[in-house]
Amino acid sequence: GAIDRSGKPISSNYVKDLVVQRLGFDTRVTVLGHVQRGGTPSAFDRVLSSKMGMEAVMALLEATPDTPACVVSHSGNQSVRLPLMECVQVTKDVQKAMDEKRFDEAIQLRGRSFENNWNIYKLLAHQKPAQEKSPFSMAILNVGAPAAGMNAAVRSAVRIGICQGHTIYVVNDGFEGLAKGQVREVGWHDVAGWLGRGGSMLGTKRTLPKTCMEKIVENVRKFNIQGLLVIGGFEAYEGVLQLVEARGQYEELCIVMCVIPATISNNVPGTDFSLGSDTAVNAAMESCDRIKQSASGTKRRVFIVETMGGYCGYLSTVTGIAVGADAAYVYEDPFTIHDLKANVEHLTDKMKTDIQRGLVLRNEKCHEHYTTEFLYNLYSSEGKGIFDCRINVLGHLQQVQRDRVQGGKGPAGPESWARPDIPISLFPGGKTWPVLELGGKGALPLSHVPLHFGGAPAHSFPPSAMALTPASPAASQSLRVV
Repeated sequence: GAIDRSGKPISSNYVKDLVVQRLGFDTRVTVLGHVQRGGTPSAFDRVLSSKMGMEAVMALLEATPDTPACVVSHSGNQSVRLPLMECVQVTKDVQKAMDEKRFDEAIQLRGRSFENNWNIYKLLAHQKPAQEKSPFSMAILNVGAPAAGMNAAVRSAVRIGICQGHTIYVVNDGFEGLAKGQVREVGWHDVAGWLGRGGSMLGTKRTLPKTCMEKIVENVRKFNIQGLLVIGGFEAYEGVLQLVEARGQYEELCIVMCVIPATISNNVPGTDFSLGSDTAVNAAMESCDRIKQSASGTKRRVFIVETMGGYCGYLSTVTGIAVGADAAYVYEDPFTIHDLKANVEHLTDKMKTDIQRGLVLRNEKCHEHYTTEFLYNLYSSEGKGIFDCRINVLGHLQQVQRDRVQGGKGPAGPESWARPDIPISLFPGGKTWPVLELGGKGALPLSHVPLHFGGAPAHSFPPSAMALTPASPAASQSLRVV
């Protein structure tokens, strides 16, 4: 359906002939066709289907004979109901705008997400020389455990910064590398091929700045770093907070700072999704699919699967929805021995049906005493003669496409404000303060992120996180949202 600005179709063969004639490359055409309709649905599609199906049933139950027809859709990570006729009209408006060659309007009618993705693609796909060289320089580093999408975020930040004329540095091995001077300037092609790579190409460590603050300050001064983009989880939050609190001693740290949340556990505040979480869910889901397939061949078997995530039950909960688990035990939802006994009874009854298998998920720190080994012993003993049990600990296996896209979109926010010509990020006296990038929601000051978790149940977060409450006035005063 691709067309040029005059409305002429752009066929695959036309593009092939053009490449052969102009560039002399040996070129082949591959048409994917209905291959794109097949395959196993991803975790996101499974969870989205479950949420929208539930919302559709609720819409039917709440409807009256006078209720207009609606479309159940997904907006802002929430299932919403939109009037059917309005949706049909928007679809017609898109086609009308295309026919009348009002392409910019057609893109806007497609929705903010499509428009945002399209603009980011155009920005990152081809190098465009900056109109003028900027005096601004920025350093990028990864902190904490590796997470899928980190490399995509670095690639995006580097290329957007170069497009704006900034000098971009990358730092190996997190804050420890910054202290050791492992800093180098990068260009457009230095990050080519990083989009689909897992782990962290820059290297990442959990070392915090307080252990080497003077060395970090020395290298910030040496390389004239005016902005710091930190990609990581709790260690990234805590590290930036320590740099903020050290500003009273070191004026070199009065620079723009930004955090992009990246952790497979999805347990950091201020964002709906952190980089790496979708890949982890898909890895856990695919493993559980294989386990269920194994259990279907061996009748009367229950698998107890342990996922990562620390004290956060996101991975277990979402994976449980995606694979249809019989139970998912998480730290946020306290459970007792009676709950375990009830699930054993449920599995006992299930073995009398045609589906003679069971799947139980457990978050790695969901309970101090009811460990994976304890669950195995309990289920094996209570189900003796009815079903047997096996344990699978997924572990670092959980280290897709969604994280690549989020990694590419995240830095577009920080890069737009990380410029010396934006006074809104400055406090009286010229000092700047850290902000946190929210995927798709702009930027939020780090001091506004509930690191103290005052409004959330204490059991929802690891005990170590409670120590992240800003201690100094500089870190806790009211900041403006950029």
